[in-house]
Amino acid sequence: MKKALAAMMVLFVGVAFAGDLSKKFPLTINVTGMENVESQYESGGASGGHVGNFGSASSKYGHTVTKHIYANGSDGLTYDLTPMSGYQDEILLPGSYLARAEKYGLRVCKPNDKGDGCSRQTTFRVVAAKPAQQ
Repeated sequence: MKKALAAMMVLFVGVAFAGDLSKKFPLTINVTGMENVESQYESGGASGGHVGNFGSASSKYGHTVTKHIYANGSDGLTYDLTPMSGYQDEILLPGSYLARAEKYGLRVCKPNDKGDGCSRQTTFRVVAAKPAQQ
């Protein structure tokens, strides 16, 4: 009986504190586009060995592609966002999303099919934030 009562209290408290998404995510961003930005050079250091030995001294000259997402915020700023490390495959398709500012970037709520919650929350690093041009 005590376990059932405790389970009901947890459910009730969880529903009571779930609240409205607009309170948890007060910022609305409108994604306008995305661009893949390629770095000019990425150089790795030599891995030791002799210069004349081609197998031991290596340096890599490759290109790193970073996704930049451009969005207009309801706070009057235009954001340039990139996914945080570990979430490099995250993208935001053009549209409106709920977001909130955090210590290291913007946490964006991707809405679920019903529209009453988040199916996924992802943090994006803010590369630049400028006042929107009128």
